[in-house]
Amino acid sequence: MIRADKNYFLAPNARQGEGRWFATNDSRVLGGIVENGKIQFVQNCLDTNSGNCVIYHGVISDINETPSIVGRTIKTNGIDYGYPNIVYGGVTANENKAVIGFNHTGTSTFAGISSVYFDGNNYSKIKTVKAGASVVRN
Repeated sequence: MIRADKNYFLAPNARQGEGRWFATNDSRVLGGIVENGKIQFVQNCLDTNSGNCVIYHGVISDINETPSIVGRTIKTNGIDYGYPNIVYGGVTANENKAVIGFNHTGTSTFAGISSVYFDGNNYSKIKTVKAGASVVRN
């Protein structure tokens, strides 16, 4: 067992317009990569300040000796994120770069797909890959 430096909380449902909701999963790890002696993983969690569903990005370092976890959240006020996954984003060996993709929605933002680039230390701005055209009526 490894204790992360940042707690995570069970993810809430995602809000969309017209009082409609989406499931966001149950906060299990949904994707991960192993590169350069580190494991990066993503899951959903609750942002306790805003009540939004956000992305929890964990990085486990020193996986062969004394592993430790640094956790960060990826969030935007008023937007709920769900179902993240992660892929390697480096070009050469020994890079810990990644691209994280996920769904987004909000009470005034139609559901769509977004992504963010992680350079091993910092995140890019969140980019909309595909914007939604209307409220999803499920």
